[in-house]
This record gives sequence, structure tokens and C-alpha cells, in this order.
Amino acid sequence: MWGNFDFNEHIPLARNTLETLFIFEASLKAGVGMFCEAYFLFALGLLSPVFQILYPSCFVPGSGCMQASTSTTYVEIAGIIAGMLILGVLADTLGRLWGSRVTALLMLGGGVIVVVAFGVTLTGQFAMYAIGLFVFSLGVGGEFPLASTSAAERAEAGIKRQRGRVMVMTFALQSWGSFINTAVFCILLLITDTGDCTKGNACSTQGLEITWRVQYAVGLVCVAGMVYLRQTHLTESKMWLERHKQLMQLAPAERKTERATKLRHLCTAAYMPRLVGSASCWFLWDLAFYGTKLFQATVLEVTIGSNPTLLQFMTLALLNNFIGLLGCYAAVAVIDVPWMGRTRLQGCGFGMTAVLFLLCGFLFETLSEPDNIGVFQFLYLFSTFFGQFGANATTWLLPGEIFPTDTRSECHGLSAAMGKLGALTATLWFSFGGPNNGPVDAQTIFIAGGFAGAIGLVLTVLFVPNTGTLDLDEVDKCWQARVAGKRYDGPAVEYRHLSYVEAWLGVDTAQAAHT
Repeated sequence: MWGNFDFNEHIPLARNTLETLFIFEASLKAGVGMFCEAYFLFALGLLSPVFQILYPSCFVPGSGCMQASTSTTYVEIAGIIAGMLILGVLADTLGRLWGSRVTALLMLGGGVIVVVAFGVTLTGQFAMYAIGLFVFSLGVGGEFPLASTSAAERAEAGIKRQRGRVMVMTFALQSWGSFINTAVFCILLLITDTGDCTKGNACSTQGLEITWRVQYAVGLVCVAGMVYLRQTHLTESKMWLERHKQLMQLAPAERKTERATKLRHLCTAAYMPRLVGSASCWFLWDLAFYGTKLFQATVLEVTIGSNPTLLQFMTLALLNNFIGLLGCYAAVAVIDVPWMGRTRLQGCGFGMTAVLFLLCGFLFETLSEPDNIGVFQFLYLFSTFFGQFGANATTWLLPGEIFPTDTRSECHGLSAAMGKLGALTATLWFSFGGPNNGPVDAQTIFIAGGFAGAIGLVLTVLFVPNTGTLDLDEVDKCWQARVAGKRYDGPAVEYRHLSYVEAWLGVDTAQAAHT
């Protein structure tokens, strides 16, 4: 039977098939939380016009209800930042498995509160809704560093040369969460549309009430499934486990001393440029990205044209999310290709997004004319593609591989928290930076996002190292040698693995010996 079968010819095919299966499995295990967080949190930008239709009395300026409803965005971001900082540190100390289970439980508890949010008054309802979002967001905050570090470490234990693909495939589940959420909303809107509001008529309040709650309930089922899988099937990261065993062999006093030494080394020229680069680029990206996501209603209403129906609005949002998915998988295709790498990909995303946003901003009056709406939509959707193709994926990926295992999660959490400060800056600025302390217009949002992208491009070139071809084991060896005051001569300090600022500061083998 096997007489004419050439094993040598088919071994590469079998190996590629197994590698593909590994990438899918590793990315699903690490990224299901990214799917769930995007499903819940990006719904907030889409629900703004729904809540205004459903609860008009709650959007009267100066009312307590309006203050409660508008606070949800700030509460969400505050919860995410707290989760990133707290759970990011604890995940380095207690493990990736422990952290992943805690984040899942927090998301489940918060999701339940969001779905059943109710109050005697609308103010009370939105207050309960905000509490649920805060608890959910704590879990989301922890999910960012845990998903990235887990994906990087699982890939390192399996397919080192395709670590970038595993990580971006993991991150792509965030785009899937946003896409599925919008699709579910459109379907529910069609099913419950007893008032024909999809045709431009008045919407049924009962239908909209069912729609937004059931939309969240569908996401809650996904979160419950994630909790079950993490409690029964998820295993600890081998890289963290091996390093933890080494640390446990030290005496308690030695472990405490080593911890203090590590904190000092993060502030040296060997690591501070990396932390500055990952944190500042993420800050600038979230300022641009969340400016258009959290204020998606404002942006999409302009790009759709005059008097859009709720279904037209949601359909364009769905198309926007689909374009983002295409961008993510385009990044998967090139992230590990030698001529691209992390730094060039991030620079490409920042640069193209800056150009497209600035075009939308400075040509706003012309593009807003009815005859040019199609061009406006194309530029906006194209910016979504390049955002996902570049900086949105790489700002999440990079902290997961440029720092050592001992500090990988907390450095990722700190970088991600800076990103959310960028989102908070965008939220406060775009909410109160307009005339009479009111919201800014879509033109300002585009221009601000464009300049943020341009600055992000410059900082990427200066501060971000390209470590895609560097094993994480070497990152750890370099770190441990520096902490111990020993010499390290490996590839981690080669010029090709350093940023321009690191090279300029002299972060080389000579300095490593004396750091």
C-alpha cells in the first residue's frame, strides 16, 4: 500500500499542518478572553444611540441620570487600568494559570450584573450597569497581560519561529469579539423590530430593551464557557513554571533581595527605553483608536450620510469590524516574515493611520458632502484596516516578548495601563473639549488621531526593538546575567535586537557586564 508513497515529499506538508493546528490551539487557549472582553466592551460605543432612543429622559444635560450614563466609559477604563496593574504584577508572582482563572471569574461576575442591571429609577439602573462594567473591566485589565504573555510562552514551548503568528492570532480574537457582537446586535434588532425602526420609523422600546440585554446575555454564555475551560483544561505556562521553581529554591530573604534588584534593573538604560517605547506607543495608539471606537457613533453618523436608520448605522459598524478582521489576518501573514518584523509593521500601521485620519480631518468639509460620502467611508474603513494591520496588534504583542519572564506580565500590564490612559485622555478630551465644555466634533477626533499616529511612528522608530527572531530564553539569560552582575555575550545584545535609543545609550555586551 505504501510502495509509491514518498514520505520525504509529504513530511513538510504534515509538519505545516501540525504547526497550523498548534497555532490555532495555542491562540484559542490564550485568546478566548480577548474575544469576550471585546464582545462586551466595544458594545458600549454602539449602544450610545440605542440608549438615547430608549431612555431619552436620561440624556437631559445636567440630570443625575445623564451623569450616571456618561460615567460608564470612565468606569470601564478605570477598571481596566486597575486590572492591568494589579493582576499584571500578581500573574508574575502567582502564575499565568492563577491569573487567567481570576480574570475569567471577574468577567463572569461583572457580566451577570450588566445583563440584569435594574433600578427603581434610570439613575439607579445605570449605576448598577456601571458597577457591572467595572467588575468586568477588572478582569479585562488582567486579560491583556495574561493573554499576551501566555501566547508568547506557549509559542516558545512549541513553535518559536512562529511566535508572532500565535500572538497575533490570539489578539485577532478581540476583533472577532467586536465583529460577532455587532452581528448579534443586527440580528436581534431585526427580530425584535416591532416598530420598524430599521426602516426609519420609531423604534419599539420593548424591542430595544430586549435587544441590548440579550446581546450581552449571548456574550455572557461565552464568558461562562471560558470559565469552565480554564478551570478544567488550562495548564500552567512551562516557562513561568521553570523560572518559579528556580526562585523557590532560594531562601525567602534572597527572593526578597532579588525582587528589589529586579525593580532597580527595570529603571536602567537596558530596559527603561523598552518600557518607554511600549508604553508611550500604546498611549498614542489608544488615544487615536479609542477616540474613534468609544465615539464610534459620532464618527459613523458622519460617514454614513444624512438621517441613517439604526440598522444602517449598525451595518456600517459591522462592515468596519470586518475590515478590522482582514487587517488582523494580514498582520498574521507578515508578522514573522524577516523583511517585515514587529517594528516595521507597527510603523506602517501608525504611518498609514496618521495619513488617512489627517485626510479625513483636513478634508472633512469636502468629504462630508453627499456626493463624497463614499470616499469618506473608504478612507475611514481603510484606516481601520491599517490600524489592525499595524499598531493595534503590535502594541499588544511587543511587551509580551521584549521583557523577561520575571517581569513580562507586569511590564505588559504597565504598558497596557498607559494605553488606557490614552483612551481616558481621548474620552475626557472628546467629551468635554468642544464648545461650552461639550463634546468635540468628528473632524477634531480625526485630526487628533492623525497627529497621535504621526508621533507614534517617530517613537516606534526610536524606542521599539525588533525581537521577533530572538528566543525568549535568551531574553531571560540576558536578564538573569544582568541581575547577577555577570557578563552576557549572547544574541539579546546584538545590534539587530536593540532599538536605536538602546544602541545610542550603549546597551551592549560591555555595559551588560557592569549593569
